[in-house]
Amino acid sequence: MSLPPTNGTADVPLDPFGVLPKLPSLNNSLGAFIIGTYISLMLYGLTLHQSYRYFRLFPKDLLLMRIIVVATLILETVHTALCMHTCYYYLVVNYSNPAALLEGVWSIRLMPLLTALPVLILLFVGFAAAATAEAFIRPTFADYNKVERQ
Repeated sequence: MSLPPTNGTADVPLDPFGVLPKLPSLNNSLGAFIIGTYISLMLYGLTLHQSYRYFRLFPKDLLLMRIIVVATLILETVHTALCMHTCYYYLVVNYSNPAALLEGVWSIRLMPLLTALPVLILLFVGFAAAATAEAFIRPTFADYNKVERQ
């Protein structure tokens, strides 16, 4: 078994990280996702503040309107948690496991549906439900290349 190259004065490798496998760049994929998650967390804070002010300023509003506000708040909370879980899964749990990037974690598979539900546009919710079903049917990102328009 041969050792990595040394500097000639001791048996210490020149580059201790040179023996590790190279990880793929995440700048244009998970880097963008984590920046989007940070921005969405700030907007989620604004949503919490607006919800608090709504219930303080309009306590006698219609029950239907208050239910819509609570439902939106719950869906946004779940969506935010899914974004944070996705970041944690890929960037912490599987930090040095590039093979994990090939498959979608359950939280990223649920995002299309939970992104569409607060919008309450039935056509968009139907499309998001179909995309979520496809994400569970085709668990690897390579399988998405097989989906074609017909």
